[in-house]
Amino acid sequence: MNTIELQQTLPEVFAGRDGIVSDVWHRQVAFQKGKMYLIEAASGTGKSSLCSFIYGYRTDYQGIITFDGENVRKLTVKQWTDIRKRSLSMLFQELPPVRGTDGMGERAAEERADGLLPQAAGEGLV
Repeated sequence: MNTIELQQTLPEVFAGRDGIVSDVWHRQVAFQKGKMYLIEAASGTGKSSLCSFIYGYRTDYQGIITFDGENVRKLTVKQWTDIRKRSLSMLFQELPPVRGTDGMGERAAEERADGLLPQAAGEGLV
């Protein structure tokens, strides 16, 4: 994949709202492979939604998103799987550092991770 393009894309939750000021929403925007982009905006303006739309995790938007000119709404499950294996990844917010650490304090999570690393090394996993 070389280009991800947004064409007049807007989260449905923002539809009907007046005065939306954005460099991404309701515009023609293209992201090119090999370039870095910074998406910076106030809380609640759709940064996480944008990532979820591009990743195919959510489809509650207006407009069109394309990968190399192909509308992502027409992609099959197999095509999405191939794209996610080869061309696209996403690191979710609020991802705990170690599985099963939800609700643990940061120190407890670090101690648990420190304990798991030698175990994983002993099993040849790292």
